[in-house]
Amino acid sequence: ENYTVKHISAIVGISTSTVQNIISRISKSGTPLPGKVTGAPKKRSERDDGRLQSLVRKEPFSSYDKIN
Repeated sequence: ENYTVKHISAIVGISTSTVQNIISRISKSGTPLPGKVTGAPKKRSERDDGRLQSLVRKEPFSSYDKIN
């Protein structure tokens, strides 16, 4: 069946512009998922992030100088 963008928007509960963007993305790439994000690689590893979270949990109000 052919549904209008407005009808799909009402059924799914998202804005008409979002429906239009998804339809456009499907027609261009064949998938509703957004493309891969470009940019610089992460500067911290998962291990670094875990260590930082651990330090902040132990002492939530420590200064940057104390952590570093």
